[in-house]
Amino acid sequence: MAGDQPLEERQALVYQKQVIDWKIRKVDAALVLRREFRTETKEKAQEVVTRFTSVAESEGQQLRSFIEGPGVRFELTSKAVGGLHQNDFVMAAKLDKIDVSDVVVKKKPQTFLV
Repeated sequence: MAGDQPLEERQALVYQKQVIDWKIRKVDAALVLRREFRTETKEKAQEVVTRFTSVAESEGQQLRSFIEGPGVRFELTSKAVGGLHQNDFVMAAKLDKIDVSDVVVKKKPQTFLV
């Protein structure tokens, strides 16, 4: 990855369509990939962090996590390129395969009045 350039925003948006629960945000002038989960307790939030971190570390990827109230936020970015790299999207897809349904609050389906 050394010598690589960060993805251009247009290319990042193409990759983002493959991991739709992750959102692209600008943090400290660099693009990051962010996903948030709601949990009932901080202990359950910590369990999500533990599961995600173990996968990220086994892949040699750094995953930033922030427990905030009854929830957790994750951010992926590649410091080596100063922004988003294709590997960040690959990692997001791998993290999406982790079952956390037993510790996160399920989103209520949207209902529309007719």
